[in-house]
Amino acid sequence: MNKISCLILYCFLTSLCNKTYAQEVNSGLVIPFKLLGKIKPRSANSIKSSIWSVGGETLDRDYANYNSYKRYLGPLGAKRIRLQSGWAKTETIKGIYNWLWLDSVVNDAIAQGVKPWMQIGYGNKIYEGGGTAAIGSPLPSSAEARKAWDIWLAALINRYKDRIDEWEIWNEVDHQGDQTPAAEYGDFYVRTGEIIRFIQPKAKLIALALTTGGFMYKTYAEQFLSYMAGKKKLGLVDAITFHYYAPVPEKMPEDLMSFKVMTGKYSKSIKFWQGESGCPSTGNSSGGLREYNWSELSQAKYILRRMMNDRSQNLELSSIFQISDMIGYNGKTNSKGLLRANPDKTIAYAKPAYYAMQHVTSIFDDHLILNSSSKITTNIPDSISIQRYTNQKNGTQTLSIVLSRERPSDEQKIKLADISVSACRFKKPVYVDLLSGKIYEIPAMNVKRDADKIVFLKLPVTDFPVLIAERSSVLGN
Repeated sequence: MNKISCLILYCFLTSLCNKTYAQEVNSGLVIPFKLLGKIKPRSANSIKSSIWSVGGETLDRDYANYNSYKRYLGPLGAKRIRLQSGWAKTETIKGIYNWLWLDSVVNDAIAQGVKPWMQIGYGNKIYEGGGTAAIGSPLPSSAEARKAWDIWLAALINRYKDRIDEWEIWNEVDHQGDQTPAAEYGDFYVRTGEIIRFIQPKAKLIALALTTGGFMYKTYAEQFLSYMAGKKKLGLVDAITFHYYAPVPEKMPEDLMSFKVMTGKYSKSIKFWQGESGCPSTGNSSGGLREYNWSELSQAKYILRRMMNDRSQNLELSSIFQISDMIGYNGKTNSKGLLRANPDKTIAYAKPAYYAMQHVTSIFDDHLILNSSSKITTNIPDSISIQRYTNQKNGTQTLSIVLSRERPSDEQKIKLADISVSACRFKKPVYVDLLSGKIYEIPAMNVKRDADKIVFLKLPVTDFPVLIAERSSVLGN
């Protein structure tokens, strides 16, 4: 191959790599306003703090490969990554631990500005009564397995206590068909939590990782909290995680309010985390929401709606499941990844959902807080969700708007909305398409200003969130 051919090949390969971060995502939304620019992505290292997390699960079972996707992690802009500790992967020979696989993941994520939080589990079949390495595993039950768990757990906490301080104890214990009795989980939780706190007194302990059904119906969670209260061990529960896989993300607030009321009977200090949520990007996937016919477009819309709905509920953390497709999960591909994975677990490309999440993380850091002080009215109240956010640093306002009645689809269902917001001011409002990242000027004819309110007229809204934002907050000018 001559030098010219080599140069052409190099340029071609470089262009493919660059598509990772510069791919044009077409939302299909036709906006009759002047295009001003696009959202500039922010890497995790450039963001001080936010609620956003991304799933790095299943590395313990080799359904994904961290080395394949790590170059996408920091640029995504999530500030945390959920990892699974993988007892069975670390201890394949009794009493001998191989931490190298986990060390490399933890250290690289931190170097990119992404803080790991760790789900501890699953079981280990090298011990009789030790359970299995998969979801649905029984808790360690024999004396030998429980002792081995305690020793391995202490080694885990000691190894990572200088880098990780958020520990989630087991995963989806209420899983249908393999449900662990709440009292049994409570006993295991206390045993595990006390070992963690002995080694790392300021560790944050996270309970339950409830399935969607467990979160909605609350019975299992209440049994667990009742057990913990009876043992006077509620101080070991800093947060509860839940996994809300529902086709319409905006159904969650009602369930969350009910869950908070129940939890409040036992403790007012427990925080709430969306520990897992997402959807496939194909039909015939595996795992949650597999019964629907998804596409990469509808997945991206869902991720946007999931994130903005979680943000509107003042959750302490929201984690999107997950960064990479999972190859071989239940004998299939679980296509929930933000990244399309090849059969060998290398990454083919970043899906539209990756860029959609990147747009949200770039704008919605912890400077923006939910502002419920305004009265917001619209001409289409039955089908729209609107939230207002205020930037604590500079006082600028942002509105998030979405048609929220139905599951996101591949069709463009556009309505023209008139939106009135009291006690809210914009100097130079712009319209932001969160899917494509495009930012448009809102013409003066579409804005009516009164002394005590601002009204936006005939704004296109659809089944994924769009924003009205201050120009300076998203374009810097």
